[in-house]
Amino acid sequence: MFWPTLAAAATLIARAPLTDPIVTDRPDFTESSSVVPLGKTQIESGLTWTKTDSQNSTLNGPELLIRRSLTENVELRIGLPNYNWVHTSGTPPLSGFDDTYLGFKFHLGECKGTSFAFIPAAVLPSGREGIRSEATALDLKLVWGRSLPNDLSLSGMIYYSNPQEGGKRSDVWEHTLSLGVPVREHLGMFVEHVLDVSRGARPAHLLHTGFAYQPNPNSQFDLHFGFGLTGNAPRAFLGMGYSIRF
Repeated sequence: MFWPTLAAAATLIARAPLTDPIVTDRPDFTESSSVVPLGKTQIESGLTWTKTDSQNSTLNGPELLIRRSLTENVELRIGLPNYNWVHTSGTPPLSGFDDTYLGFKFHLGECKGTSFAFIPAAVLPSGREGIRSEATALDLKLVWGRSLPNDLSLSGMIYYSNPQEGGKRSDVWEHTLSLGVPVREHLGMFVEHVLDVSRGARPAHLLHTGFAYQPNPNSQFDLHFGFGLTGNAPRAFLGMGYSIRF
């Protein structure tokens, strides 16, 4: 399953003064390998429309992720439930809240110019039946990132979850690779590939790109879109968001 919760992959500094640009975990799927600066809070939000297939589409928001530093290398992460509008052809629309996300990010350090982080979390059913998850699920992410020549950056993530569907647990693995590209001062973009593998299903591939604009070091606007490269991936999605650090 694809969860558009992405990271601006440009800056890989784990501890940064507020004069350094904000580093978000949106709009790409790939999380950043850095934590929020010590003593600071970061709020990330957004809205995403997804065309799942020819019969189904969803709109969800506000994608609120609250990140609060606990130490120089650890942050607390709270994702509040999204409100979903689900449209299926031939049936009445379904709407309601989904799940609550609770986790931590641990910056593991750097090795030969590559920065690493580990994000353990749990997804807690908290919304409307039919939209929320059936049971609490693990959410584990190992992320890495490094700077490249010409102000480019490369990052990636290995993701595992065990959601319950129809009373049975399933193993979901995801691998991402994201290239960050500077466009001009305060404006950057990314290009990302997402591979989703679930037991008993064919691998699903998705291509994702977008832009992030930072009018000042502590805030960011983003616009992103993507589409499936295989028939079992979402057909298309479009999103936008805003993040602030204080």
